[in-house]
Amino acid sequence: MRRIAALVGLWLYAQEKPDSLSTSLDTVIITETLPAGTAFGEYGVEKLLKNYRASLPVFRGVPFAQEISYQGLLPQQTLINIEGMQILPACVDNMDPVPTFIEPLALENTFSPGWGTRGVTPTLSAHLFSPEGPREGRAFLLWSSNYHKWIAGIRERRKVGKLRYAASLHFREVGSLRVGMIASHQAHSPWPRDTLLRLPSGRKLNTYTALTYSLSSAHTLTAGYLGDFFYNIAYPPLVMDAQHSTMQLSYLQHKWKDISELRLYGSIVFHDMTDQKRPLSEILTREIMPGMYMPMRGLTRTGGGYWNLRWWKSTTTALYQRIEYLRSYATASMDMLPVNGETPMRLLNLAQIAGSQLGYHLAFHYEANRWVLRSEASIERLHYKVRDTLEYLPLALYQQAYGEGSAEQSTLPVYRLALEVKRTGPTHTLQASIRYGLRPPTHHELFGYYYYVPMYNGILMGNAKLRPEQMLRSEVRWTAHYATLHVEGQTFLNWIRDYIMPQTFLQPFSPGNHTPQAWRILRNHGTALTTGATLSLEWQVFSRTFLYGYAALMYGEHINLREPLPWMPPMHAQITASQDIGTLRPLRLAAQVEYNAAQQRLSRTIFSEDFTPSLLLVHVRFSYPLFPLGEQMRLLLRAQVNNLLNTYGWSPLSVRNMPVLGREFRIGLEGVW
Repeated sequence: MRRIAALVGLWLYAQEKPDSLSTSLDTVIITETLPAGTAFGEYGVEKLLKNYRASLPVFRGVPFAQEISYQGLLPQQTLINIEGMQILPACVDNMDPVPTFIEPLALENTFSPGWGTRGVTPTLSAHLFSPEGPREGRAFLLWSSNYHKWIAGIRERRKVGKLRYAASLHFREVGSLRVGMIASHQAHSPWPRDTLLRLPSGRKLNTYTALTYSLSSAHTLTAGYLGDFFYNIAYPPLVMDAQHSTMQLSYLQHKWKDISELRLYGSIVFHDMTDQKRPLSEILTREIMPGMYMPMRGLTRTGGGYWNLRWWKSTTTALYQRIEYLRSYATASMDMLPVNGETPMRLLNLAQIAGSQLGYHLAFHYEANRWVLRSEASIERLHYKVRDTLEYLPLALYQQAYGEGSAEQSTLPVYRLALEVKRTGPTHTLQASIRYGLRPPTHHELFGYYYYVPMYNGILMGNAKLRPEQMLRSEVRWTAHYATLHVEGQTFLNWIRDYIMPQTFLQPFSPGNHTPQAWRILRNHGTALTTGATLSLEWQVFSRTFLYGYAALMYGEHINLREPLPWMPPMHAQITASQDIGTLRPLRLAAQVEYNAAQQRLSRTIFSEDFTPSLLLVHVRFSYPLFPLGEQMRLLLRAQVNNLLNTYGWSPLSVRNMPVLGREFRIGLEGVW
């Protein structure tokens, strides 16, 4: 009873350019921009093209605590998996999105979709470094002058008899960072120009291994493991730092030619955040819950499997099915430790949420006379249950008072219908797709309790009575490929009904809320749409001169509120030029310019956004082969200067206007065999 009273008392007191362009209709490549520190050894200067197509460019000064927004949708409206395996993060502050678990050396370097899952939720699937393929080895060691101290990695793929393996190891050490100095604008940011943030040393280790054994000419068995571990990662925009986090994923796969693929997998994600290493002066004066430490921990276990089966295949048609099952368990807690020695308290942000998902998908494929048609239908059942009903009681009271009611269980049947058409000509390809169905809310949206959201300095509550969003998604893509030029354009439209958004139910310092934050609960409200267009090109200007370009425009609107959707940036563009100099040992030079227009269409009701000034970044790189080490081996010297002009600024996705890294020098060696 004492714990219940304390919790309820919170009412009154107290979140590479691809090797080949895929013809998949939904393919998207998501990487960091150069200031964020893409893997030095993995991406050569000839692969500087950052083709986000319909995704939102990701600017981040550090490689953590930044989620992905796809086609102007919010992060929770997009599912990112690893080769069809769902990974559910554990951090309620969004400091462990799935892309942070995969270092580029463990990646085939492209995000492309598998089957649609979780209804019509846009699904991006990361493909890991596969044991299948030619022998390959690569290693690099890099020193950096700003934030990243050391980055090192190695990967290899080889065949030994009937056994193939692929493995990678990646390490990075980070420390203090300095933001840029030169700015042509005056906009509010808590970090002045040329600020040096003295951060403690943090480390991140990523390891990946996959073994494939040929049982026969038709059958293979693959076992894989991906582990990601990081320690003492400071992130100034948030109110606490990641003390220790880990993700471990194991899987076993049986494959029968291209007829059947059966995979079983399990993962565990643990996230430990703390503010106990922050200065006492910061704890006493911060915006959220001043005067107390509030370490937070999250644990999520996921296990499941899927079976892809081709029922039949003729010269023009094929029929495929996919059966998928998933079970999950998630819990997250926050301690409240007053610095004055008063009695500590604990609440559960997730009160031990057990979930399950069962889905059946059927797809028909037709291909003839340069036409390709693919249709898909799926139905799924998702079920969530609160296992600790005692800790759920405080949230239930808010849901009953300010939501549509409370429930300790939620069952969500969802469906998806999709049609894709492609016409291929000698030099041009035209693709179109349309998808309709339901996007179910996540377990965070249903049962998350007392999240602090720094994007708008508010406290968020989940809603167990949320309805799935109805989504209609359409895309059209056109490509043209000539001897020295490749051009691609795309346009998309997402229409969303029963849009899930936070609504304020207690204003700051209102009766029942003694905090300076607004208290908000998720509700279904009205209709929203996002639309946009992208254009990219790759041009071999001369025999040794290359030009890459990309531009994107996005627009989002909540129709009922008549205001822009949040995280909706204006035009983004980048252009990269590279030149080879010399013959026997060619020196490769590259320069890139990135531009983000100022963001002036601001969300006011959903999120309280502020003005984001325009941002222009310039980067230069070069690589030089020191000497060959044999027919297949070589050693290269690589160097780069990111943010050459030492520009000061931030992007629309920056949490609390956290600036991008200032000028950064990098130099290192890369060996390839």
